[in-house]
Amino acid sequence: MGGLIKFLPVTYSLLMVGTISLMALPFVSGYYSKDLILELAYSKYSFSGTYAFVLGSLTAFLTAFYSFRLISLVFLTSPNGGKLTYLNSHESSFIMILPMIILGIFSIFFGYIFSDLFVGIGTDFLAGTASKGSDALFIHPDNVTLVEAEFSLPVIIKLLPTF
Repeated sequence: MGGLIKFLPVTYSLLMVGTISLMALPFVSGYYSKDLILELAYSKYSFSGTYAFVLGSLTAFLTAFYSFRLISLVFLTSPNGGKLTYLNSHESSFIMILPMIILGIFSIFFGYIFSDLFVGIGTDFLAGTASKGSDALFIHPDNVTLVEAEFSLPVIIKLLPTF
């Protein structure tokens, strides 16, 4: 394929938004969820935690790589298919595009808006609605891993998802 950006501009834009979210660039939804998962894996300070952190980081890198490769091969390279194939290419109907637009908007804005809901530290989001007024949805009293991950990890580990 290649060169489909002229025929599928909405699909290209939404696939780019999804790729940016999968890459976990700052302030999109993937940044907060992937960042928290990797931090919690590293904060276990055990072989299995470090192993999960290394594999998670490698997987995040490979996901970003193949997502951008998909975009470049399908949308940005010169057309190399048959002319009839390109003439029959078109955007999907609105009933298919609408859910993609909604998911794209959620990917961009909901990560930042609900970041305190994921972690719950330093916020009064949903205060008093969870057990004993905790800030997150529910953190078991014996499980303080979120606090340890927030305040005891090296800065380089906390910034790794941004690279």
